[in-house]
Amino acid sequence: MYKIIIILNFIFLTSCGGGSGDDASGYSSTATPAPTPTIVNQPPTLMLQSVYYVDAGNVVELSAPASDSDGQVNSIEWEVVSGPASTTLLQDSGEQISVDVPLYYCGVTVTIRVTATDNQNATANADTIIQVSPLPRLSAEEGTSYSVELCAPYIDRIALRTENPENFAQALTYADFNNDGITDIFVASGNSMTRTPFEMYIGDDSQQYQYTQTLFSDPTLGQIHPRRAITSDFNSDGQPDVFVLGHGVDASPFPGEYNILLVSSGNQLSPGQDLATFVGFNHGGAAADIDLDTDMDIVVATGKNSYFLLNDGTGFFTYNQTDIPMEMIVLPAYSAELLDLDMDGFVDLLAGGHEFTPDDMPTIVYWGDGTSDYSIAESTMIPAVPNYQVVLDFDAGDLDGNGLRELIVTRAGGGTDAVNFYKGYAVQYLETQTDRTFLDKSSAIADSVSATEDWFSSIRLTDIDFDADLDVVVDDASRQLIWLNDGQGNLAH
Repeated sequence: MYKIIIILNFIFLTSCGGGSGDDASGYSSTATPAPTPTIVNQPPTLMLQSVYYVDAGNVVELSAPASDSDGQVNSIEWEVVSGPASTTLLQDSGEQISVDVPLYYCGVTVTIRVTATDNQNATANADTIIQVSPLPRLSAEEGTSYSVELCAPYIDRIALRTENPENFAQALTYADFNNDGITDIFVASGNSMTRTPFEMYIGDDSQQYQYTQTLFSDPTLGQIHPRRAITSDFNSDGQPDVFVLGHGVDASPFPGEYNILLVSSGNQLSPGQDLATFVGFNHGGAAADIDLDTDMDIVVATGKNSYFLLNDGTGFFTYNQTDIPMEMIVLPAYSAELLDLDMDGFVDLLAGGHEFTPDDMPTIVYWGDGTSDYSIAESTMIPAVPNYQVVLDFDAGDLDGNGLRELIVTRAGGGTDAVNFYKGYAVQYLETQTDRTFLDKSSAIADSVSATEDWFSSIRLTDIDFDADLDVVVDDASRQLIWLNDGQGNLAH
């Protein structure tokens, strides 16, 4: 009976084992359910052109088609990341928008970002760059030394000059001298006693400047008392050259000195035509096509006996007093500029000196007429400013947008008694009328005269705040003398 019970029990156990998923060890062999996979939302996809090119004063259309592979695009938003605040998005959402680019006087780069957001708040973004070409120059001013001033960098001359910082530096000019696409700064400094070598400061894309002499084939070249440096392409090779004017020791008997021409040669500036025979008390000068033969000539204001240097197109100049106004020969002219003041397509000659007595040079605009002959017969006198009768510089531009150019005359202290000679400054503000007379606009410029602050050698008109109008700026950021234009020609200091 005992054996039967055991056998039956064994059969029972076996029967139970066959009806379950347990193996011999007693564990279940049923498969564990696989975990549910996590679905990761994919961000939207954007398509955007990387660079757009547009002329100043136009509207550019931007397009950024967006899609979402696992959902839908809920929004597309645009923003200006960098560039002038005056660049306006006419829309700030949607796949297509329009951007209003103002009338910038200089080249501008604007970065715009587009961001797409999907229905689960995933985002994708892309940037595009708008390269804005500046307004075209007046045809008569293309390639002139005056045209260089408009878009030159605004720099602190004291902070810039790591070499010869004890010297004065009135003669600066700007160009891309090493062909890297970035503007560099040429400096001629002096101490009025001994000759100081020229200086070059190479710019980088962060607006930092590094002193070097490697761009000069003769690094010993320099002057005693440089007063002005001008840039143009004198040898017609497509590269900038430099002409430096100096007057030597600034004390009796005022022996003068010769001007120096540096022309591009390979990757350096090399001495050009030897001008040592033209020694003078050289103060002012400018470059433009005086004789209308498509190359850049030079006017030299050297006190009495000022003259033209007429270029043959290769950077070789011929002395000329035949076409220069007689007043600039018999009276002491110290300042000169070449620009198209009345915008008739011809270069005008502006000249001045010290307006103290009838024996001094008055301030005059000699109007260009399509010939190289400038004379008093076609000229207009610029009124003197009492006690500020030392004329240093001329600048012109349409500041109020009425199609007529304003004239800015930079002046230093000086009058008949000479008590304030080169003390203080005055900024004369005039508008050129269609009949070639001048309208006094002194009421539209604030704080334009100072009897106590130091004089300055030059002003330039530039859109310093990128709001599409010309401002009046002393060409030295260490002075922080800026008159901002409200767009109507009213200048606030």
